[in-house]
Amino acid sequence: MKLDFGKAFYNHIDDSMFNKAKQENAKHPYNPDDNYKCLINHAEEDWRDVLIDAQLPMLVLAGKNSPFFDYHFTEAIKILNEKIGIEVISNCGHLIQAEQPVKMHDAIMKFLTKNNLL
Repeated sequence: MKLDFGKAFYNHIDDSMFNKAKQENAKHPYNPDDNYKCLINHAEEDWRDVLIDAQLPMLVLAGKNSPFFDYHFTEAIKILNEKIGIEVISNCGHLIQAEQPVKMHDAIMKFLTKNNLL
């Protein structure tokens, strides 16, 4: 049985960005069937050991309206390792970079600055 994950986005994606993504997809088509086993494995994996042992600062971004993940998971992983930063992006599904690129940029820059990584 195959699961239907639905649409990854919640918010409108800028027409220019959407058209560029369509052009890239035409050149390099994505076949979800080829990635399905990896997707299921990723969803079922328990990543806590990886997060606990991470030695470098890590930023975890989540779209508040993602149809794939409940954004509250960010609070749970934040307590695993003090090097983990979290940011929940409002009015956004799973495709943060396409739906809220400015908010994503700002969150990344804030994290990099806070951790002296610039």
